Amino acid sequence: MLFFASIVILLLTAFIIYILILNRIKIDIGWLIGFYLFFDIYGYLFLQITNLFSPLLLIVYLSVASILYSLISDYQVFLRGIKNWSIILWLIFVLYIIVSVLWTKNPSYAVFKLQIFFIRAFLPGLSIYFVYNRFHLFSWRPVLLSGLFYTFLFIVLGKASTAYQGRITLAGANPIWLGRVSLLFVTIAMLVPGTKKVYKYIIVTIGLIAGYFAQSKGPFMGLLIALLVYRLLIQNKKNNIDTQKKIKYILKLLIVSIIGFIAIAVFLNYIGLFEGTRFEVLFSFKQMFSNISFLDRILRYIKAIRLFGSNPVTGVGVGGFSVLDERDYPHNLLLEIGCELGSLGLILWIAIILQTYRKSNNFIIISTLFTQSLVYSLFSGDLGYNYEYALFSFIAITLHNNLVKKKFLNYEKKA
Repeated sequence: MLFFASIVILLLTAFIIYILILNRIKIDIGWLIGFYLFFDIYGYLFLQITNLFSPLLLIVYLSVASILYSLISDYQVFLRGIKNWSIILWLIFVLYIIVSVLWTKNPSYAVFKLQIFFIRAFLPGLSIYFVYNRFHLFSWRPVLLSGLFYTFLFIVLGKASTAYQGRITLAGANPIWLGRVSLLFVTIAMLVPGTKKVYKYIIVTIGLIAGYFAQSKGPFMGLLIALLVYRLLIQNKKNNIDTQKKIKYILKLLIVSIIGFIAIAVFLNYIGLFEGTRFEVLFSFKQMFSNISFLDRILRYIKAIRLFGSNPVTGVGVGGFSVLDERDYPHNLLLEIGCELGSLGLILWIAIILQTYRKSNNFIIISTLFTQSLVYSLFSGDLGYNYEYALFSFIAITLHNNLVKKKFLNYEKKA
């Protein structure tokens, strides 16, 4: 039965690719980004219809099919795209993760983590890269539509979960991931030009409500830091200020932002918006340092640092932290890579981060989103489920290493 189904899927895919090539259909990567970034809602809806197979296979199918379409429609362009140093750097990092399975003490969990990373991050990233490399089409509208669909249905269909202390989530989904993506949508809605202000305010409000329902603190910190970074990038691009003035501007911006954030937070706390929620702990040092979640993470950070000290070169292997702790990962991607992949893994990972920032210089919105998702990774999730930063890394690499149409350049400069 499985063999027969596989043959049918392969024939159907070949037929679809043939039709696309015959009609010279071009693919806007905005649709791919919208699907990959906001996939949780599509996966949830798929499970309401059928549970014959994991909805994650939809990502695998779309990624592989779109890469094949790019290859078959123009193999020369595809082969030239493989020679990109940034893509090679990602490939080396991924190969090193795979090799680390050889010395991990928890190979089954390591394989599971690798599968999630491949499905949610690496394959979609390659799909975005090769499709854009072939067709040079990207618009934000499909991403905005997917995000609005995602956040609206999350608010409407979400329910309080007993597994996550009453936080709103979708069945089978983690509210932390839902909160992260909802606030990434807020950033996109705020920064992408071309939307009327009244619609922008409505869209941003919907995204903030979805983020509030998820009650995840780290994503809100990521949002605030990302907006500060965005403001700094815009100011530097407009005025090209020198280092001394830049430092003064950064300090001024930080002071004003901190005062403003405190004022707004105090007011919202005063009217009782945070009462009884997980955000309440942010307004009391006593609650913070007696909060189980906060203390647990501090202990995991210490465990990860000690584990890195015992294996500083190669680490204990992907998934190896799970041997020490029942939560499987330290909730900090930097510490996780350090303790599981050692200095070699850290060097490769940091090289990817620096390369991404260099490639995203001309695309301020992408750079801001990458920063936001990177901050998230320091508070929650692991190598497998912190897929957002990897997606934005591939998008930055994609846009930088291809000839971008004047329309998109003008579109981005308006931001």
